[in-house]
Amino acid sequence: MEIAGREVEFARRLSVSDKVGRDRALKKLKTWLYSRSQPNAEFGVEEMMKLWRGLHYCMWMSDKPLVQEECAKNISSLIHSFASEFFALQFIDCGWLTLSQEWHNIDRLRMDKYLMFVRHYLRQNFAFLKNRQWESKLVDQLMENFTIGILEPNSEDVPVGIQLQLTDIYVPVLEDIAAKAVIPVDVVNILLKPFVALTAQTKKPVLMKAACHGVVEPLLQLPSVHALAQSCNGTKSGQQQDSAEEDSDDGFEDEKPSPLKVDHGELSTLIFSIASEESVPHKNRSALYMLKRQFDALAVTQVACAPPTSTADGRKRERQSSVEEDMGEEETQEAPKEEEMVVTEKKQKSPKNFQTPDSSPKKKKKRIRLSLESNQIKQFSKKDPIDVSPWKPDAKEGKSLLKNRTPTPITPRMQRMLARSQTGRSPSASRKSSATP
Repeated sequence: MEIAGREVEFARRLSVSDKVGRDRALKKLKTWLYSRSQPNAEFGVEEMMKLWRGLHYCMWMSDKPLVQEECAKNISSLIHSFASEFFALQFIDCGWLTLSQEWHNIDRLRMDKYLMFVRHYLRQNFAFLKNRQWESKLVDQLMENFTIGILEPNSEDVPVGIQLQLTDIYVPVLEDIAAKAVIPVDVVNILLKPFVALTAQTKKPVLMKAACHGVVEPLLQLPSVHALAQSCNGTKSGQQQDSAEEDSDDGFEDEKPSPLKVDHGELSTLIFSIASEESVPHKNRSALYMLKRQFDALAVTQVACAPPTSTADGRKRERQSSVEEDMGEEETQEAPKEEEMVVTEKKQKSPKNFQTPDSSPKKKKKRIRLSLESNQIKQFSKKDPIDVSPWKPDAKEGKSLLKNRTPTPITPRMQRMLARSQTGRSPSASRKSSATP
């Protein structure tokens, strides 16, 4: 008998039904991966695929939501336990490959926990790049593996379900990572390139629409770097504190801007460079060109994606501007004379000149117009009184009407009615007489 490898032993221990046994196997696996992934060690893809088969069934055997979430976090954090970056990237690629192979075997009762696992696993992929300070070589290699592997546009080996899940969670996960550490703008463009290529090259309408609506279109609502810089130069910290206090008094809070920053001009050039290839289908190219126009418009204005200012802040600015204008008018005006002061005091005391809130010039004009109209109506009723008596035609008018009247044709039914009226019998009596023998 051949002695089983160490990877097979870990796979067996990870797939047991006992939670305590699975947790012990995961702890030992972390230390073993660090010792096995030294630069001079040999750790092939086959061994990693065996480990991933055990990790897959470790997630399969976990029940209850909290246990499932803990298991997903522990498996995803194994990416950081490698001593070499090369083996870490290889481990990430093998994980996505295992998910694509086993995706069709997952039943509907276990699908939710695997969707959660995909979210945690993608977050740890980005955390691995963040811990390496977004090194360009690692970012390019990982995105190339995405484009060839899990996000390949027309591959029959990759299920559409996992690609649709990635389109839904990709931008939110990036925003979670950007909230902890700033992602450079050029790195954001590289991270988004696989989905732009997926939108351009896929022949599946469902996947193309999901990539457009889930990844590319939300980028239009993200704050631009240039607009953010302009807004920061024009605001002050004191105004922000006052606006925050007023918002808390009002009882509601404004939505915070997204921590993920993009450059709409660079994204427009990226979309155009991918959409202008000859192999892109016509429908996909037209959809990407439409998005490119929207990115161009945002790049020109650089205002649409600026962080929104609160209503309380706007009200305060209006009050400050009005106060400044009043102060300027008071400084420019000369001091009035004593006689003018006395006259104004008398006018203020007189009740005739007292202005109510409704005595505005516009309302005065409306009142004058309504009074004029009412006077005109009264004058018209006095001059030309309206005769309400019934109309009685004259003899001449009646004769002219009779002359001009056209004779109505006599139908057979009218002839029968005239004959009955001459005999003096009603139609009902005629019917009864005809019915009696």
